[in-house]
Amino acid sequence: MVVLLYCRMGSRILQRLLDNFDAAAFDNLRDNIFSRCEKGTLSIVGNANSILKTNNGNLIDNTFVLRMNQGLPIKPNAQGAKTDMLCYSEPSVFKNQEIDNFDGIKVHMSPKGRILGDDCGVYYFPINFWEELFKTLKSRPSVGVMSIYLIHKLKVPNVHVFGFDFKKTKTFYSSFNKRRTHDFEAEERFCLNLIAQNGWIFH
Repeated sequence: MVVLLYCRMGSRILQRLLDNFDAAAFDNLRDNIFSRCEKGTLSIVGNANSILKTNNGNLIDNTFVLRMNQGLPIKPNAQGAKTDMLCYSEPSVFKNQEIDNFDGIKVHMSPKGRILGDDCGVYYFPINFWEELFKTLKSRPSVGVMSIYLIHKLKVPNVHVFGFDFKKTKTFYSSFNKRRTHDFEAEERFCLNLIAQNGWIFH
C-alpha cells in the first residue's frame, strides 16, 4: 500500500502512475454507475439549506442518487431517502458518521490522502479533472462542482440537479455559511453552463 499525498511538482514517474491509476479507476467507475442506474436517470443532490423547502423527494428517489460529504438526508420528502453514490472530500469530513457499512459507490474527491495499490472499495476523482477545474475556476473546486463535472465526464445523459444555490443559503448540516477558499460565483457560472450544455434539468 502506498499513501499518496498529491504534489503538483511530483516526478514524471509518479505522475504517470497516477494517470494510469485514474484512467483505470474511471473506466471501472463508469461501468459501475451505468450497471446500477437501471432507470437511466441520475440525480445529483446538493446540500444547500434551500432544498429543505422543496418537495422533490419522490422524484429524487426514483433515480440513481448521488450525494456529497455529510449530506445524508434528514427530510426525505424534500431530499429523498436513498443514497446510491457518495462523493466526499476526505473521510475525515464524516466525523462521527458511519460510512464503512455504506454499500453504495464511494468517491474520494480530494487530491490528498489517496491510497494506490490497495483495494479499499473507494474510487478517486481523477487528478487531471481537478487540475482542469482549478485552471478554469482559478480557485480550489468544491465537492459540488467536482461531482457535477464528474457526471459530465462520465457522459450520463439524463441528469437532474437538486440542492445547489451556490452558497445563497448555508449548507443544511452546518450552523453557518462556510465560503472558505471556493469561488462560488465562478462555480455557479460554470455549473449552470455545463447543465445547459448537457440538457440536464436544474431544480
